[in-house]
Amino acid sequence: MNDTIKSFGKAKVLVIGDVMIDHYIKGKVSRISPEAPVPVVQVLEEYERLGGAANVAANITSLGGNAVLVSVAGQDEGLKKLRGLLKDKGIVDRLVTIKKRRTTIKSRVLGHNQQLLRMDYEEDGGLDEETGQALLEKVKEVVSSDGINIVVLSDYAKGVLTGNVIEKLVTYCNEQGLKTVIDPKPKNIRHCRHCYLLTPNHVEASSYAGIPEENGEGITKIGVAIAAELESNVLVTRGEEGMALFRTGHEPLMIPTEAKQVFDVTGAGDTVTAVTALGLGAGGDLEESVRLANKAAGVVVGKAGTETLEKKDLNKVRRTR
Repeated sequence: MNDTIKSFGKAKVLVIGDVMIDHYIKGKVSRISPEAPVPVVQVLEEYERLGGAANVAANITSLGGNAVLVSVAGQDEGLKKLRGLLKDKGIVDRLVTIKKRRTTIKSRVLGHNQQLLRMDYEEDGGLDEETGQALLEKVKEVVSSDGINIVVLSDYAKGVLTGNVIEKLVTYCNEQGLKTVIDPKPKNIRHCRHCYLLTPNHVEASSYAGIPEENGEGITKIGVAIAAELESNVLVTRGEEGMALFRTGHEPLMIPTEAKQVFDVTGAGDTVTAVTALGLGAGGDLEESVRLANKAAGVVVGKAGTETLEKKDLNKVRRTR
């Protein structure tokens, strides 16, 4: 693993998917409003983080890799904030922008670190044919000019990755000899056939396969079924139970969690996807890359909100195990 981590800088990752801004309003609560039975939050702090596919890209750059982001955003104030955050993280911005779409912002109100309310500013309809084609052309442009060696599709069901777009992207990447790592939503899993690696969580995998997990006992049936149907490797993330990797010609690999405590699972799936892609892009094999991702997830769930990981965090985990 040492050599793979040291080689993260060799990874040039193209991230495609739904981007958003995670906006946090934090404060303290000491009373209930006299106007309505709701808590009054005295605001102490307000900040923004990259979310969705942009958080995957942020994890990649914070760990020393190179990330190019292709997505769709609106031509609005949210776009300016998004581009500023991307620049701060060293992420190469290749966004397709359109007037008729809103840049997604998720605002969370927290009192004493407990989420009280979330407000979503977004339009989550699927891309029209013209915008979908513009996205595909942007991907081809990046692949031909930016030295990409691994591709991530991050699906947050906000309309960028429709089933048709996913199929076209996987086909194109396979033609170019590029491995695709896909973090899917259940409705689009069937469109991921022949991708290199699919990374659903256990609930998504169970829902798609139509097989109950039964307190973890059915996870092998679920993983084997999906891997066989899609002819792809499948990594099922299982929260506090760790991960399960399914590969054609191999026995299922059960990997226990590395988490010491679970404080907040926000963004954990993004971390798994990012670190697995980094490992593969740096020349590591699939099992090694997945084990690194498991260690990374064990760190990030101990942090509050959408947080990125740094090399020092990953190295610290490795030394203490």
